[in-house]
Amino acid sequence: MGGLDALRGVKTVVAKQTVTNMTRDGVMTNGTTSYIQYPDKFRVEAGTAFGELVSGFDGTTAWTKDPRGTSEAPREATAEAQSNLDRDVIRLLLAGKDGAMDVRRLPDQRDAPGELQQALEFSGRGIGSVVLLIDPKSFRVTKETFAAGRGGQALVEETFSDYRPVDGVQMAFAAERRIGPISIKRRVTELTINRPLDPLLFSKSGT
Repeated sequence: MGGLDALRGVKTVVAKQTVTNMTRDGVMTNGTTSYIQYPDKFRVEAGTAFGELVSGFDGTTAWTKDPRGTSEAPREATAEAQSNLDRDVIRLLLAGKDGAMDVRRLPDQRDAPGELQQALEFSGRGIGSVVLLIDPKSFRVTKETFAAGRGGQALVEETFSDYRPVDGVQMAFAAERRIGPISIKRRVTELTINRPLDPLLFSKSGT
């Protein structure tokens, strides 16, 4: 992934992406821009047919903005926003290395093409267990699996591919998240690391 020093050096990530949602009702493609400021802030802007939709987390509170205005998200959404940050691959790897999360080796698993992948289970921080599959040849994360939603009833599987070096860090430029019959594909078109970000980006009052 670039090494511990490189991962520890990542303070912000800005990614422009094309997101394709495949549901029972058809296919919808939107452009999004994601901002992450480690360890605890993010913002996602999405252009849709209904106008721009924005969601954010300032480290304490989650909020959303649409053409009708800005509102604070329910407590459950705030908890899930924090969990999403804790499941970030860079944060997981560093937390496992530093002992902030428990890590154990699971039996190897086969991916969709049938290749054996090493499996590591991360647990702690109140997010339940997260399993990362790692290619034993490249040592890059190829898949993340976890249970989400109320009561952990939804199994989420996200695959990562098309890794490219960005400032010494291997970043996945393609990903696909599956939740039951729903598939969400992401293709990064532009990605920068450690770009200075205005703190107001993550604040509900600064939207």
